Amino acid sequence: MLSNIFGMRLTPRMYNTLFITPMRYASKTYYPDYHQKIHARRNVPVFDENFGKVNQKPRYLKFRHPQARNKLTYLPPHRHDFMNFKVMGGNEILLNLENCEFLRNSELVAALLSLGKIEGQEEHDWEVHPYTKMAFDEVKRRIGQFNSQHVLQLCIALDNLNYNNVDFWDEIQVYIMKHLHKYNGKELVRILDLLVPNVEDDLDDDDVVYLHKEIEKKQKLERSEREFLQRIINIIPIHVKDFYPSRLTRLAEVCVQRELGDDRFYKEFLFFYVEKKIKMFSIDNYCRILRVLGTKQYTDDIIFWNSFIFPRIYLFPLNKSDAHQVWESLVALKMKCQDLDCTIPINYIESLLKKFELIDGYEQLTPEQQNKIKDVGELPIGVKKTIMHTNSLDMSKKAMQEAQQQLISESQHEQRLSKEQDEEYLKKKEKREQRRLKREQRKRNQEERGNVLYDSD
Repeated sequence: MLSNIFGMRLTPRMYNTLFITPMRYASKTYYPDYHQKIHARRNVPVFDENFGKVNQKPRYLKFRHPQARNKLTYLPPHRHDFMNFKVMGGNEILLNLENCEFLRNSELVAALLSLGKIEGQEEHDWEVHPYTKMAFDEVKRRIGQFNSQHVLQLCIALDNLNYNNVDFWDEIQVYIMKHLHKYNGKELVRILDLLVPNVEDDLDDDDVVYLHKEIEKKQKLERSEREFLQRIINIIPIHVKDFYPSRLTRLAEVCVQRELGDDRFYKEFLFFYVEKKIKMFSIDNYCRILRVLGTKQYTDDIIFWNSFIFPRIYLFPLNKSDAHQVWESLVALKMKCQDLDCTIPINYIESLLKKFELIDGYEQLTPEQQNKIKDVGELPIGVKKTIMHTNSLDMSKKAMQEAQQQLISESQHEQRLSKEQDEEYLKKKEKREQRRLKREQRKRNQEERGNVLYDSD
């Protein structure tokens, strides 16, 4: 209507700037939720010279539509704008470490971490190499800017590169304590594993102890102090319920190796969850936890052994090497804990080993000699897998029944002793007896009174 009166077309009003949040890009090269202004070109009106004059006829108003795209005030940063060292080789990483002062914190840590995963890097001494030495100096200068994950990844990288500078490891502990509240249970166990490495005496074929290996071993053992490790152990009980058997085993090894934690930590947390998750343990973790328990000489809880630890042996599908590994762990446990009765599981494993020896001899025979043998059915493992399965199950059932009978008898005996020796139980028993005597005396008195009244009538 207005357009007919004034002779022009009206359009909605437009602003110079449009605020659009969040922005979505089809290429997804930039951050999807990036807040900024977009400058949009509006339609420009073009006025005639005689527009608005009374003595002139109505004029049409023209709008110019500029064919120009909207412009951003500034471009957002790229989402994946970083160097990916995972796809690089060793020489490429070293060439980039030459300019390590221009790398970001995450890129610097990622370069060292990727370098430590390359095959054959153990042959080099990275503390002396010029490029890695520059990188280590740059890390020392910037470590105060690292977040918790950067510090943890730095520890993993230094351990892979076999960097054993004791002063630098002491400095890392300061920043671990700074970010200690940010680590979860898995990361805390990883830190303990790195700071207390499992160092074994690996002798060569000539059984010679080399000086540089002993120095390296001593440096690894001096990475951390006992007070620092105890601070971490004090936090572990919050997270120990979520640990897998491998982490529980490694945690137990560290605690026993460095004598960390008190009796309450072992009984109510560490060994309690070992007992609870013993069915999830593999053969390797089971043998390791047996050695840890033997070193700790934990023999107070008989139910812990007879009802949880030893019965787990009968559920393993053991072959010859696994049975020998379990046997060595049981013998080591028996030597360290002489008060503990390990005869039933040791006899079970030894019987399996004897059967395996018979099997080796049986398989080496010719088919004619094998047919002459009548006792093939007695073998737990033979040519047929069915024989192995049935016989091993029979042996495990018998051993389980013997262990359960022994456990029941021992538990009943312990209950009797505990009841007899319990002072509170004896006191309650005496009070009950006194109450019973009083009730009987009252009944007698009432009966006597009734008889007296009856006689008087």
